[in-house]
Formats: sequence, structure tokens, C-alpha cells
Amino acid sequence: MKYFTLSNGVRIPAIAFGSGTKWQIIKKKGNVDPNLVDHSILLDPLIQSLISAVDLGFEHIDTAEVYTTHNEVRLAIALSKSKREDLFICDKYFSGFRDIYAVSKGPYEACTKALKELDVDYIDLYLIHSSRVIPEYCHGLTLETAWKEMEQLYIEGKVRAIGVSSWSKEHLTRIFKTAKIKPMVNQIEFHPYLQNQSPGIIAFCKENNILIEAFTPLARNHIGLAHSILTQLSEKYNKTYAQIILRWVYQQGILPITTSSKPERITQALEIFNFELTEDEILQISNAGKNETVRFFCQAEYGHYDK
Repeated sequence: MKYFTLSNGVRIPAIAFGSGTKWQIIKKKGNVDPNLVDHSILLDPLIQSLISAVDLGFEHIDTAEVYTTHNEVRLAIALSKSKREDLFICDKYFSGFRDIYAVSKGPYEACTKALKELDVDYIDLYLIHSSRVIPEYCHGLTLETAWKEMEQLYIEGKVRAIGVSSWSKEHLTRIFKTAKIKPMVNQIEFHPYLQNQSPGIIAFCKENNILIEAFTPLARNHIGLAHSILTQLSEKYNKTYAQIILRWVYQQGILPITTSSKPERITQALEIFNFELTEDEILQISNAGKNETVRFFCQAEYGHYDK
């Protein structure tokens, strides 16, 4: 496994296995029993996939309050061959969305509940899940007061690192004015067809020593203008289309988050560290993708930049 090092010195596995949107949708459709016991545990597709991911070599698990998958993550860790201390868990506080109110009163309460639900003593990385910290939807919190609770979690050792998700330069700059501890991570949508979720965010985060994590790095298998070069490189390196994209993400110093229910694809995701694209190939993918914009998340916040 390869690692990145956060601004506070914490090492973070360079690829993560997600338990998020895909699995949340499956669960909402009623294909998962939330009250799993003994004999039925391994019938749960997310638990099966998480166990496979960990046993095959994934060390980094991504979850969140809004995904409602803490129970599955807890069971998978318990049933896997790995010890808790050998795994890196990322969790997120949900601050509400449009007309949906925050479940918890703030990050501190959400994290405290998550520790119990995951049955762990600490969480490795804790994020504010979006920039939508609006007082009327999250029990009166603002970006500043929410971040203050994040800092308290870090100071108390409940979490080893803190960060945000889908924040722009403006949101981060606003926090910098009052923060005692700066965000260490910004998890954003990033793939060949969306190389800056908001204007200049990649460069800004790198300048401020904030690690970028990429969700939806495979762009939901979108076939776009980068398809030709991705196919060529797949043939050249004898790698899958997905492996080329994940490697493209990683070589830019960005941490990809991926997921799958198929063991062979889980294994393939871990095999992105045994080959290297040239600088010119990185540029070819980037330049092809820049000519087309595809955005799957945060349309309300940043979609106007696409017009």
C-alpha cells in the first residue's frame, strides 16, 4: 500500500474503499436488512464487499453519517482478518441538505454517536460533509461554529485528523480567519470531466497543504472525450480502463475513493501502484477531459460554473 502524509503527520492509505452513495441507494431500495444477525450477516452485499476489500488489501474505509452504513462497516471490520489499528476510517458529519435537517446537533454529537455505532475508540479522519452549514437546517450552527466543534474533537483525540468535503476556496478562506487548526483534507468530486469542483480548488488546496480526496473518480463510467486516450493507455499498460483513471488521479497527488461488489475489481483497484503513466500521458487525459464538463454532485452550489 502507498500512503500520503497529512499536514499533521498522520499517514493515510492512498486509496479508499467507499461505503457511500451506491450502497445507500441499495439500502433505501430495501435490499439490505438493517437488523442483521448471525446467519444473515453475510447475505448483506455491503458487508461482503467490505470484508473482501479489507482482506484483499484495502486499509482505508470511507463512510458517513448520511450513508447510514456504520453498522455494516462495524460488522465487516469485526469479521475481517484485519485489526482495527491496521485500518484507517473516514467518517463525516451531515449538516443537512436543502429541506432535510441535520440529524445531529453538530459534529461533536455526530462523531460521539459514530464512535459507538462503529464500536471504535477513535476515528482516523472526520469531515464536515458539505459546505451547506446553514443555521436553520443544522441547529443554529455556522461554518465557524461547526469547525470549532471539529477542532474540539481533534484536541480531545476522538479523531486523528479533520477536514471538509466539497468546500470551495471561499469557504476555506472564511474558516482560515478563525480556525486554530486548518482542515487537513478536502474531499471533492474529481474525475477527467470535472477537474475542479469549484474554480481553482485543486491549486488552492495544494498551496495550503490540504490533501484532496476524489469521490466519483470513475465518473460513473461516463464515456466522453477522454475515452480514446484512456482506451489507448489501457491497451498499452495492459490495465483496465478504471485502473488508468485511478492511476491518473493518484499521480496528481489526489486520493481516489472507489468501490465495487466484485472481488476482481477490488483487486484491480489495488493494482494501480505497480505501473506509472508518463507526464505527457497525464496531460493527454487532463486536456481531453477539460473539453467536456460532467458534474454528478453539488449542482446547486457549483453547477453555475459549468455554463
